[in-house]
Amino acid sequence: MLTLDPAFCSLMQRIREGSHEAFAELMNTHGDHLFRVVRRKLNRAVRSKFDSDDFVQGVWASFYKNRECLPELTSATNLANFLAGIALNKVKFECRRCFASQAKNVNREVPLDQSDMQPALCSADPTGSQIAIANEQLESLAGRASSRRRRIVELKAAGATHFEIGEALGIDKKLVQRVLRRLEKAMI
Repeated sequence: MLTLDPAFCSLMQRIREGSHEAFAELMNTHGDHLFRVVRRKLNRAVRSKFDSDDFVQGVWASFYKNRECLPELTSATNLANFLAGIALNKVKFECRRCFASQAKNVNREVPLDQSDMQPALCSADPTGSQIAIANEQLESLAGRASSRRRRIVELKAAGATHFEIGEALGIDKKLVQRVLRRLEKAMI
């Protein structure tokens, strides 16, 4: 025999009619249960990708959007089971999507500190702003320096070694090192 809870039936009728107060009351009474259902059914591998609250909000949105065509729910237990079914479907859909293709499979993900990709992501090369600053400093030094010092700076900027600069200018590599050290101190 089917027993009807008149207070619950009244609440559901007000929800079908679009009462925001009745819907808020329903959310307050069943929200925690719905959150626990989502949390329990959400696969651990995708918990970092999704917030349980998002699923709960999705369930409430679906419920409210389709409130006119709800099945005849006669008790709070029936409603809780109905909401749990909606939540389960939403969670299963997202979990399937996360494991469906090889490209999106979350089981293939590896933390960056455990990945062999980390050295490739960190470059020792200077950034664009560092290059721009260095070029401005070189131009500033070149404008103030003698022609021999300017040529030393230009060759060093081009990547020449101290020995190669000395050979090109006919000076000792120790002199090249001293000139570059002095210019470096002048920049500071």
